[in-house]
Amino acid sequence: MNKILKVLLLLFSFSISLNANAPVWKVSKNSTHIYIAGTMHILSKADYPLKHEFSQAFINSDDIVFEADLSKAQTPKFQKYIFEQSIYKDGRNIKEFLSDETYNSLLKYIKSKNIPLSVLNMKPGFILTTISMILYSEAGFNVAGVDAFIEQRAKKRNKDRIYLETAKEQIEFISNMGIGNEESFIKYTLDEIDKASVQIPLVHKAWKNGDTKILEKYMNEFKTIFPKAYDILIAKRNNNWIPKIEKMFESKDIEYVLVGFAHLSGEDSVLKKLKALGYEIQRVKVTH
Repeated sequence: MNKILKVLLLLFSFSISLNANAPVWKVSKNSTHIYIAGTMHILSKADYPLKHEFSQAFINSDDIVFEADLSKAQTPKFQKYIFEQSIYKDGRNIKEFLSDETYNSLLKYIKSKNIPLSVLNMKPGFILTTISMILYSEAGFNVAGVDAFIEQRAKKRNKDRIYLETAKEQIEFISNMGIGNEESFIKYTLDEIDKASVQIPLVHKAWKNGDTKILEKYMNEFKTIFPKAYDILIAKRNNNWIPKIEKMFESKDIEYVLVGFAHLSGEDSVLKKLKALGYEIQRVKVTH
């Protein structure tokens, strides 16, 4: 279960910008400002040390803001909650929602990767999470990402940590993904596996270079094919975060907000919403 937990937020992870910049921004209004950075929640060893822009925003901030406090998700009680949310409550499994062709394709993939057959009892969002974990691991992404790294730094520096939502809410987002649309959701997931060897490095490079345009293409495709899942994972959450982020401008402290980069790309982007509200958005540039 701990391995699955590491990747539960892959769906919330991708970050991006332009021309080899880091995915870190300064958001200003009047005489106040905060920082916002896009993250990937799983990285490779080669990604460390992070680009200096991440550290500069950290040094210049008082409070560090994350999506959720995942340390609370490590308790046995919460692990039990994850398990309960991952399966259908009426005892059914994914087979009952799939065509024979799609189910057999899923079963074939699961067996080829030596995944326990118990994954078939999971809801589609958790099946996607499991497959994503494997694909990212095969691509060399197997160490803690930006959020975990910076949270450890925040603890050492005694910086206040703030959370935009609860870990429980994040599990519920995964639990609701693909429900009522299992056939097309799983079929699409399986169809994308062959593209992963190209797409994962591309998304990673885009994050590292701060290129929002590349991820925007995937976000638009996701929104078109699975509008309900997109609304649950991206649009509604972004809308919920905006008032909380605006509230930060009333504080004397400077906040440093870290969210998965999918939330900073596309037409529903947090950055675009803030710009529409009159905030100035600038790239963080390293000063020496």
